[in-house]
Amino acid sequence: MRVLVTGAGGFVGRNLLPVLVADGFHVVGVMREPSPPVPLPQGGPGSLALIEGDLTQGLDLTQSVDVVVHAASKLSVDASVSEEAHVLNNALATQRLIDDVISAGARQLIFLSSILVYGEIGVPVVDETTAIQNPEAYGRSKLLAEKALQDVSEKLPSVSLRLPGIIGVGAHRTWLVRCVEAMMRNEPVEVFDRNGAFNNAVHVKDLCRFIVTLIRAELSGSEIVTLGSEGVMSISAAMERLLRGLGSCSEIVESKDGKTPFSISIEKAQKYFGYAPMNTETMLDHYAREMLDATPKRASGLA
Repeated sequence: MRVLVTGAGGFVGRNLLPVLVADGFHVVGVMREPSPPVPLPQGGPGSLALIEGDLTQGLDLTQSVDVVVHAASKLSVDASVSEEAHVLNNALATQRLIDDVISAGARQLIFLSSILVYGEIGVPVVDETTAIQNPEAYGRSKLLAEKALQDVSEKLPSVSLRLPGIIGVGAHRTWLVRCVEAMMRNEPVEVFDRNGAFNNAVHVKDLCRFIVTLIRAELSGSEIVTLGSEGVMSISAAMERLLRGLGSCSEIVESKDGKTPFSISIEKAQKYFGYAPMNTETMLDHYAREMLDATPKRASGLA
């Protein structure tokens, strides 16, 4: 089976490519610009070919593809990034990709969307039916991409994964990643509600395994799925667990910014699509351990 992966040079893409090759897929990775080599399993049954391409300009696909994993995205919640830039890099790029891969014979597409499509969240548990209220430009551009997929669902079945922060060594920008980076410097960590519910992260390893499951599935229509970790704990308990795992002495400071805490339902993903992530405690322990392993000098300094 031939799998096209966009965003092959990004965080998710670079983690996904070796998993797919090890599972026997023939992968075509699309990256916008040259990237360091991706470590691949020795003697893996699959194969990898990398091509450079700008999705906004269209792809010249010389071979057919079976499944598309659309992981390319211009992630920024910086107000200095214009609405037009978000629409170009997320919505219009997705529309061009849809046209290209339908022509190349693709039978289904897996889209990495975002929990930010919901905008202002005022409910304790977010799921696929949660109302969308005033999303910012990035979230709106992801919604437009989802809508483009819905419009071609008869030709190209798809599933859009509404993701919270993705964690793992090399992840960046998300709230939990910033918390861990501060803890590793023994700096204060700001949370907005110690008692709020938390399962709002997905480890990149769980995401990659789930993508493999979806590639092997027979999708129909245009599905929306929310993802998080398994099992809810308080934000306070999550922070304390990370502090212990990292050996950090950071202070946890509560902010009063008026945000409503929420957790994420993964029931649909589990029941209908075989999603089986780590539980939240295990995920946090794993993340702390791998971050320490990736920075041995700093780890010895925290001990």
